[in-house]
Formats: sequence, C-alpha cells, structure tokens
Amino acid sequence: MIRVSPSLRLTACLLLVSLFVRTAHAQIDRWTAHTSMRLVTDLAFSGEAVWAATTGGLFSYTPVTGEISRFTVADGLHLPDTSQIAFDARRGHVWTGYQDGVLNRLDPETGALRTYRDIARSDRFPSPSINNLVLRGDSLLVATDFGLVVFDLAREEVRDTYSRFGTLQSETDVRDVTVGPTPQGGPGFWLATDEGVAYAPFSSPNLQDPAAWTVEPLEPRFKAARSVAFFEERLYVGGSRDLRVREADGTYPV
Repeated sequence: MIRVSPSLRLTACLLLVSLFVRTAHAQIDRWTAHTSMRLVTDLAFSGEAVWAATTGGLFSYTPVTGEISRFTVADGLHLPDTSQIAFDARRGHVWTGYQDGVLNRLDPETGALRTYRDIARSDRFPSPSINNLVLRGDSLLVATDFGLVVFDLAREEVRDTYSRFGTLQSETDVRDVTVGPTPQGGPGFWLATDEGVAYAPFSSPNLQDPAAWTVEPLEPRFKAARSVAFFEERLYVGGSRDLRVREADGTYPV
C-alpha cells in the first residue's frame, strides 16, 4: 500500500479547490437569464428602435434591420419585472421603473446599467410603486403611488416631490403625468389620479402647497383617470372604461 503524506494530501486538496473555483467563475461568466418577454407592460420609441418593458426584462426591436436586443437581470437589471419605460433622446438613455420604487438607467451603446434607489429608500410613504415615467427636458417625471416625483437627469437625483393636490387626500396615487397649457395661460403639470384630474401651472410660487393645485373630479361612471395626454392643445383623459376630452369649462362630457 502506498502511503500519502499529509502534506501531499493538503497540496492535492488545494489544487482541486483552485480548479473548482476557476471552473465555477468561468461558468458564472457564461450565465444567462432565460425569461419570458411575451407580456409587454410599456413601450418607448427611440427614433430607430421600439423599446419594450416586459415581465421578463427589456428588449428593443429595430424595424429597419430586424435586430432584437435583450436585457435581463443577468445584464444588471434590478428585477426581471420592468413595469415602466421611457427614452431620453437627449442623452440616448433608456429609463425603467419598478414597483418597489427603483429606477434603472441603461446606455444601449455600451450596455451599462445604473440603479437609483432614491424613491425606494424613502420611508415617508407606505408604497413607492412607480406607475409611469415621462421625459421632459432635463427632468424625469415619475408618477408614483404617493404623488409626483421630479428626478433631475443632469444631477441624477430627486429634485422635488409633490404629494398633496388641492382637496385630494394626501399621498394620492398618481397614475400618469403630462405637461401642457393650463387655464391660467402658461404650462403646468397635469395628473391622472383615482379621484380625477389635478393640475398646477409652473408659475405657482409653491407647488408644495395643496392650494396651488386644482382638482377636476370625474363623474362616477367614468371611474378613475388612468392616463392623460395633450393633442392639439386639448387634454385627453383615459379612464378604466372610456376616453374623455376636457372642455374649456373643466368638464369631461361623454
């Protein structure tokens, strides 16, 4: 019988461990996430490509070339379930939002992903869920379960948070946000909420003051406002059942 010295056994064990670690690292480098992207939750357009947020990650489709690019948690996404998406044409970045309040910024050219947890870290509100993302100049407007957040794209931080709108209950869910002309004559924020439409002109001295916001309730049949958009200077409001157009007197007739 051949006797193996303890030192030789130790050396062999160390070699095996080293080989296992190198093999494991090589396998990790090759890992990919196989997720279903059939359920699309939101869309954005970059001019050349269509970007889709899905329950399995992000993908882009370029109609001219037919190229499809996919991004998953293996590429650095915060979660596979991306609920909202917006494209920053000025910087060429794709922004995604999640139900836990986290934001991701993707550079499609390099594939670099960055995560922002400013909204998610706040303990002021019970739910930080992101309901929509809208790009306006150097601002990312974030509609959340507790109000409106304005994220500064140049400084990469939250600039303002608005959670009190006129007569609405504090921390009202904001489903959507857009920017357009107000009855006062200048531009302002327009919000879709469960209790109606709220707006405030940018010229207001203090948008933190609930009195700066005007609330226009919707009839019970219309239910809650889910989306808002301007077309030819008229406000269109999408509800849970139909679509309405705002009249000059602040009503939304059938």
